[in-house]
Amino acid sequence: METAAYKLNEFRIIEDENGLLWWETHYGFGVQRRGMCFIHNDILIIGPCTHEEIGYLKGEFLDLLEKLPLWHKTKHYCFASELLDVASGRSLDQDFLDRISFSVSIGSNRAGPIADGDPGAFRLGNYQITVTPNGEIAWQTHGGMNRVIAGQCTNQSGVLFIGSEEQEKERASKEDFFRKLDTLPRWDRTKIWSRCLALRPCHPFHQEAKPPAARHKDLGPWESDHANEKHPLIYKQQLRSEVRSSFPYRFRSCKFSWSRSHLHLPFRFGKQSWCLLRKVTFWSISLILLVIARLLVRLILSLHSVKERLHRFHSSEEHHHK
Repeated sequence: METAAYKLNEFRIIEDENGLLWWETHYGFGVQRRGMCFIHNDILIIGPCTHEEIGYLKGEFLDLLEKLPLWHKTKHYCFASELLDVASGRSLDQDFLDRISFSVSIGSNRAGPIADGDPGAFRLGNYQITVTPNGEIAWQTHGGMNRVIAGQCTNQSGVLFIGSEEQEKERASKEDFFRKLDTLPRWDRTKIWSRCLALRPCHPFHQEAKPPAARHKDLGPWESDHANEKHPLIYKQQLRSEVRSSFPYRFRSCKFSWSRSHLHLPFRFGKQSWCLLRKVTFWSISLILLVIARLLVRLILSLHSVKERLHRFHSSEEHHHK
């Protein structure tokens, strides 16, 4: 039983009586998808789709969202499919999400062991992560054509986010770069990492007014200080989130159930009406196939009749000449 519901972009975030969080969104034509959410410090992680059923139409679902309060328990959100486990390099599985959901608290935004550790260079996948003495984090990787590209990283709620490309470093061959990378120790100062633009603000146009210097500390390298302006990067994030809200996941575990009680239309069908509707659809398809079959039969018979007439005509011609 749900105790509270919130709006997050085109998602409905539901909190049940046990404190568990669920998400719902519209998909396709009159279909709803559903899955679990997990709070990791100050990030809401939207888990994979676990259920699919008949639900609201698009307009009805959006009207329902407009009546809900905005999600306010975290400042950011992201999808679990975009987060990677540092140890395995793969997307977060259900067990990992369950562990982090019970091991952290809401609202914690501490820097964690990155700021506390010594500076140095580390290996994370195909990236070289460098921690400077003043606590800044940068990345390097090979960009092809003997190019080494680089950029900045940010630590948000204990998750390492790799920002966009900002500059080109010294030139080096691919073999030399990865040979040097293999000599570095593995990155172990965070358990989760992701690439750029995976972290999304929950309300990019409704952030609290702060001094520019205070806001700058809370923003990643890809966010703008002018949160209320129509910044192109924020528009890009919003467009990506809108696309993912229609197709948030491509998971094979989604189960489809024909639940008539969740179908909200301007008119309602009773049980007998639903049976009648399915029968009408079946008989309509059957009738179309029957008409096509009859047309094919008539065409075959017509061709056969023409062939018979031609045969008789040639026979009469031969008999006449004889």
